[in-house]
Amino acid sequence: MRAATTEKIRVVILAGQRPGVDPVASMFNERYKAAVKIAGKTMLNRVMEAIDASGRVSDTYILLQEPEFLRSRPEFHELANRSDVHLMASKPSISESLLEILNEAHIELPLLVTTCDHVLLRGKDINAFIEAQPDVADMTVGLVSAEIVLSAYPDIQRTWLTFADGRFTSCNLFMIAGDKAKAALTFWASIEQDRKKVLYMAWRFGPLTLIGYMLKLLTLVQSFKHASKSMGADIKPILLDHADLAIDVDKKSDVEFVQHHLEQ
Repeated sequence: MRAATTEKIRVVILAGQRPGVDPVASMFNERYKAAVKIAGKTMLNRVMEAIDASGRVSDTYILLQEPEFLRSRPEFHELANRSDVHLMASKPSISESLLEILNEAHIELPLLVTTCDHVLLRGKDINAFIEAQPDVADMTVGLVSAEIVLSAYPDIQRTWLTFADGRFTSCNLFMIAGDKAKAALTFWASIEQDRKKVLYMAWRFGPLTLIGYMLKLLTLVQSFKHASKSMGADIKPILLDHADLAIDVDKKSDVEFVQHHLEQ
């Protein structure tokens, strides 16, 4: 899927929370992280500003457990009343929520997925991700290299995926572009709770993938090819070059980093 220059796509913002207490929401005495204000503005509104700035989005679907929460808050009044913004109740997991959108809401593909805590996201980053899409893929995953991130922020703590050609981390940008993406999401639903356990994940993708990962024998692209076979869909990595894309807000140190960054 390579979007035409003038083509507009649809976006899902994941704004709910995983089971348990969200440490960032708890820090600010909020029910949802989306409502936490960073440098005077809620995280969700910051992500929406990036989407608007891209000029490439026709409709935005915001998923969280209680859509009425957003409608009840004055800081989200304008957002909740936009005709191009749709508030939807999410399922217990991200993959289940996305499967429901694909199976029941019948939203036209391609569908860009990001998160409400991606507060350093810019419109130009969204456009770069869209323009980098391959001609053929069921799903793509945005990544940035450790070299780029650490050259900008030497002390930053991220979860790194290590391959024969380097280390990478997620950008919280995903594109669902083909029908086989449903198979990938179904597979992901079975391992989502263990997404931070890199070796366990590699094992679930198959013994050869695990061995290749542990011995650093597989490049990033080779690893995605192995994963695609296991997941029953063509999944490809998209490398981006903006260090800020590696930053999401999951813990106190992330809040402090992003606040300082935005207030400069």
